[in-house]
Amino acid sequence: MFKEYQQLQAQLLPPTLSELVSKDHIARLINHVVESMDLSFLESQYSSQGQHAYPPAMLLKILVYGYASGVRSSRRLADKLHEDVVFMWLSGRLNPDFRTISDFRKDKLSDFKKVFTHVLNQCLALGMAHVGTISVDGTSIRASANKNRVVYRKQLATRRALIEEKVTAIIDEAEAIDQEEE
Repeated sequence: MFKEYQQLQAQLLPPTLSELVSKDHIARLINHVVESMDLSFLESQYSSQGQHAYPPAMLLKILVYGYASGVRSSRRLADKLHEDVVFMWLSGRLNPDFRTISDFRKDKLSDFKKVFTHVLNQCLALGMAHVGTISVDGTSIRASANKNRVVYRKQLATRRALIEEKVTAIIDEAEAIDQEEE
């Protein structure tokens, strides 16, 4: 026998989007880091006149999570806002179009680089992310898992330079994808 399948079954109390995103999901960390940042330098660039703008914190969360998960295209990010529960949760169900996402990234490029680098540094500090490419083959390498391992200033500077280089590469790739899609 099969389990009962009712695709159009209405629910009395539908779950919130927050309930659908696991507690240890990377999007929760990105959300927390962006929410804890002082974004007044970004918010002050907006005028109180005219149509209300999308919150810069929400756009930053979408871009950072999208880039961290490999989605670089503004059109694809806009599609994800309709399809992916995690993107819906991060955006609070707001749906900016691809031009809004692309223009935000272009107009606030230096600010976005700062925020993206800050989020990556926070993730690295917590041991939740690694920057770079990982390749797996049959090579055995002895682990260096000492808890008290010293990180030298040179290594920190190298790591910071690597993060900035990767952020620039990701943003350049996103720009190239958007240009190609035009």
